[in-house]
Amino acid sequence: MGDADYDEDTGRPNYQSPQTETIQVSNPSTPAYPLPTHSRPTPHNQNASRPQKPTPLPHAASTTGLPPRKPLLDVPAPSLNKRRAASAPTSTTELLPFIPGHLPPQTASVLLTELSKPISAHDEAGYIYIFWLTETSSTPSNDTAASLLCAPKKSARSQQRRPSDVMSAYTASKGATRTIKLKIGRANNVHRRMNEWNRQCGYNLSLVRFYPYISSSSPSPSPSRGTPANNSNHQVHKVPHAHRVERLVHLELGDKRIKRDCQACGREHKEWFEIEATAEGVAAVDEVVRRWVKWAETNP
Repeated sequence: MGDADYDEDTGRPNYQSPQTETIQVSNPSTPAYPLPTHSRPTPHNQNASRPQKPTPLPHAASTTGLPPRKPLLDVPAPSLNKRRAASAPTSTTELLPFIPGHLPPQTASVLLTELSKPISAHDEAGYIYIFWLTETSSTPSNDTAASLLCAPKKSARSQQRRPSDVMSAYTASKGATRTIKLKIGRANNVHRRMNEWNRQCGYNLSLVRFYPYISSSSPSPSPSRGTPANNSNHQVHKVPHAHRVERLVHLELGDKRIKRDCQACGREHKEWFEIEATAEGVAAVDEVVRRWVKWAETNP
């Protein structure tokens, strides 16, 4: 410790610190002490900061004992596109032939929307039928009802009446424009379904036609016998996904649909259509059903 001097202001001894001796360094550019390791700059290594990807094993090497599986990436792109195209819905271009140009744009749009929906797995095959509802005291036979869609034979001896005459005989309306009421639906057994309607609601129904239509000149059994489905021209076969076909027919004929509150069963029937009582009016309905049945048979 150094010598103490007396401080006159404080009255206390004042001690002075000893002078620090300066050490001379032979090389002034070199620091007296080594720098810490963490402060030294190190060159940047780009590969050192990236995690190394594991080397993939060859596909031939299998640890499970199963045969090697071909990787998906090895499948050519055209093959993948073909698979996607096969499962894709039918394009609008392929559907346009089934939609007549005379339909209103709104009806055509509704039909395209319905066609774009996937078909339910529960939509089974069946028959499409047209029943004729007569509101007169007498009911025409099925043969008479079927004559609405049969062209009269051009023969002098033929006693077949014209379709318009047949409809006039069983039409209650006497206005300027006569109409008839048709029921269009689906069933697995057409005649049984017609009998159910007669018993349940008391309607006078006659079968005009069922589809797929088989000409009477072909040896074909009745649809009530449940003939197995096939595409032969000589046997009755069911329409694929009949529910969708029925829906398409109802949508196209939507402007002719009428609703009836049934007094017998207490329900509202929505499958009735009021058609002009002419051969052309009934033939137009027949064309609609035929067209959508054809669509179903080309898209089973």
